[in-house]
Amino acid sequence: MNHMAPLPLPRNPIKPNLFKALAHPARIRVLEVLSANGEATPVSEILAETDLEPTLLSQHLAVLKRHNVVRAERIGNAVFYELAHPSISELLIAGTDGTSIGWLGQ
Repeated sequence: MNHMAPLPLPRNPIKPNLFKALAHPARIRVLEVLSANGEATPVSEILAETDLEPTLLSQHLAVLKRHNVVRAERIGNAVFYELAHPSISELLIAGTDGTSIGWLGQ
């Protein structure tokens, strides 16, 4: 019988959360909107850019927030979201640029 040693946990606990958060196309689209804006963005603008239903957007934003991929701040009656870390933008670019990651799109 072949017994394999268990895989070690990732050194950085943020990685599994990030990849869980990226597991849905709508959440990736939300992150693209936030990345393109480069600053805290009101939910109303995210709604306009994504064409998601408000309840569905709310659920996806909650997942992103729970996994520490975005931060939220309430200002008056509006809630603004932004990427929790600038390297998320770099990851989104790498995921769409076939030259950055050679095996994508093959």
